[in-house]
Amino acid sequence: MTVAPHLDAVELALRPFATRHDDVLTPRLGGFLNAHPQLEINLQSFAGLIDFQRDTGVDAALRIGQGTWPGLVSEHVFDEWVAPVASPELVARFGGLPTVDELSQWPLLGDPDRGDLRNAWFARFGGQPPERYVAYFDDSEALHRGAAAGVGLALGKLTRARLLLESGQLVQLSPARLRTDYAHYLVYPPRSADHAGLQTFRAWLVDHSSEYATRQPQMDAPAKTRKMAEPVRGKRK
Repeated sequence: MTVAPHLDAVELALRPFATRHDDVLTPRLGGFLNAHPQLEINLQSFAGLIDFQRDTGVDAALRIGQGTWPGLVSEHVFDEWVAPVASPELVARFGGLPTVDELSQWPLLGDPDRGDLRNAWFARFGGQPPERYVAYFDDSEALHRGAAAGVGLALGKLTRARLLLESGQLVQLSPARLRTDYAHYLVYPPRSADHAGLQTFRAWLVDHSSEYATRQPQMDAPAKTRKMAEPVRGKRK
């Protein structure tokens, strides 16, 4: 594509169906671009991992994984955490917030991790997972939307479900959260290391991720018998 000569363009590759970085990134790009009017961010969606040797016009990508991509620089941006989430309507239907032990009585939505994170969460914080799924989703975005629609309770990926939580469409039922072994990364080839626009974007992204991390509720102590804390909810707009 042709870029106006006064602009420093950053070509950024996304895997929207795998990572939902558009939910995390896009609503906040306006503030970044207002502060840096000389920059242009071009977001490109790819179904698979971008091949930087073939697609030489792409400067960087946002990926989710364990941070090990040979030949690329990987900069940690966001951790990913899981915690039980549900719609406000489902919470009201079940008479308010549950204890951890009561979660087994709620309808559970299946997730792309096929129960591994669910079992790990209950092993860490107590209680028993529901015996069956009422519905199964093979995509995290669909899982979160199903939970927001009141279909059931989900073990939500908090970073990817951020907009639903902040808007009040989902309620985080407990600050007891479990960090996954994968995270969100900004990755780029060595040729992009001297890209001034990319490095400006990188600094903003790192600062933004640090601010986001400090605002996240957390509880590391077991919560086997206590009543869950007040739900973590965003303000409705």
